[in-house]
Amino acid sequence: MKGEKYYNEIAELIQEIKSKAFERLSYADKNNIKLITDNDNSITLSDMIKDPIIIKTDKDITNLTEQKLHEILIELVENHYMELGVGFALIGHEYKCKIDNKTYKIDLLFFNYKINAFVVVEVKIKEYNPKDRGQIESYMDYVDKNIKEN
Repeated sequence: MKGEKYYNEIAELIQEIKSKAFERLSYADKNNIKLITDNDNSITLSDMIKDPIIIKTDKDITNLTEQKLHEILIELVENHYMELGVGFALIGHEYKCKIDNKTYKIDLLFFNYKINAFVVVEVKIKEYNPKDRGQIESYMDYVDKNIKEN
């Protein structure tokens, strides 16, 4: 049983190396790496969520649209779930929500059971616009008021 645990940990380490997880870390994170043991419960939110998420695909990404990126992300979620980080569960994609009698779709809605929180993902391929923040904040308010249970 102990050998199987080490085999799984080695397989996971190999996967992390292949996905270049270390290279995706920020400079500050690289300088603050510490060994996490079975007795250490001090894992933080940044330990659980990879930033940035590098998307590798064989699909043609010329003329990339939000819909095409959305499809690539769904494929990523289905085939490489752990690339997102630890504790994620997909609640839905194009999750319908009704705000002020108008129906909107949240691109991706996750729940992270490690931090006991919903995670709203809005897919954008264009440069950030302040309207985008308002959009995602309205989705987060919707989730807090209509889905989240206290």
